[in-house]
Amino acid sequence: MILGLDLGYGYVKVTSDGRTVHTFPSIVGSGKERQFSGLFGSGRGLDEMAVEIDGKTYYVGELAVAESYDASRAIDRNKTHHEATRVLVAAAILLAQPPVGEPIKLFTGLPLEYVREQKDVFAATLQEMRFTAKGTSGPFQGVEREIRFDTVKVLPQAIGAAYAALMDEQGRPRYPELAVVEDPMALIDIGYRTTDFTVFQVRPRLRVLEELSGTVAVGAHTVYNMVRAAFPEIPERDVESAVSRENIWINGRTLDLRREVAEVRKSVAKTIADEVKHRWSDRMGRIRVVFLAGGGAKLLQSELQTLHPDVRLVPVPQGANALGFWLMGRMAEIPKETAGPPRLMVPQQA
Repeated sequence: MILGLDLGYGYVKVTSDGRTVHTFPSIVGSGKERQFSGLFGSGRGLDEMAVEIDGKTYYVGELAVAESYDASRAIDRNKTHHEATRVLVAAAILLAQPPVGEPIKLFTGLPLEYVREQKDVFAATLQEMRFTAKGTSGPFQGVEREIRFDTVKVLPQAIGAAYAALMDEQGRPRYPELAVVEDPMALIDIGYRTTDFTVFQVRPRLRVLEELSGTVAVGAHTVYNMVRAAFPEIPERDVESAVSRENIWINGRTLDLRREVAEVRKSVAKTIADEVKHRWSDRMGRIRVVFLAGGGAKLLQSELQTLHPDVRLVPVPQGANALGFWLMGRMAEIPKETAGPPRLMVPQQA
């Protein structure tokens, strides 16, 4: 079984078929036995995820936000050994529900600038995982699996999103007119904590132009932090939904956030655009198309639309890396003699 997994700072995204992407907040908190679970529903939704590991119950995602006093995200630059990582991986595997005993080939990633320093340690940590996880509520209630991986491949995140931008789950070009050009293309992957940008060529072979690629230390989280700085009365766990709605009811009144959200989005988008323009410099005019991906893509799409004459939002922008990782794994499995027409192959530098 091939698994595409994006352990994002904001959300976990996982797919086992290249079509359906399961997404949940990268939030973990302590759990307990709940008397009213499922009182107003089946208790099987993504907002009801609880996982038991080594006799301890953890709430995951929206349930952790709602019920855990110690709910938190692992937003450290290096989260390899963070306790939450193990829980999030377990929840992702339980959602994918691989057949019992079937080997799992894991394709996952890290931000571009973290790959060199963390790739080997991160891969080793995942490869060494050996524990049993059980779903105690949510869509995987009653599901129990041993968490272990047959192989692990850690790739640059923006490369995964580039695959998802260019190809569907069958390996067919999404944009046939781009599949034959030798001009460079670019992708900006706006995540929760960081934004990756990469420039690449498809022909005559997939080649990442590393000098034009990098990471900016801003993302959707920057927007939320700046809005909360302007309105400190907004609880941290509510700021994301407040930004999405551009208002929040609090302390007996409705706060209208439209002006502040617009200003903050413009500011964060400018930071990204300035870094990209600086790095691309006079090569900007040669770039054929700029794709936008990541959980923050829709949040900043309108502000970044003027960056280039052809800016396109990738399908399923939040799940693009997970989809791309799965696709890279699937293509790596195809024997060269039966692979058919020339297609993108996994870049050697990954």
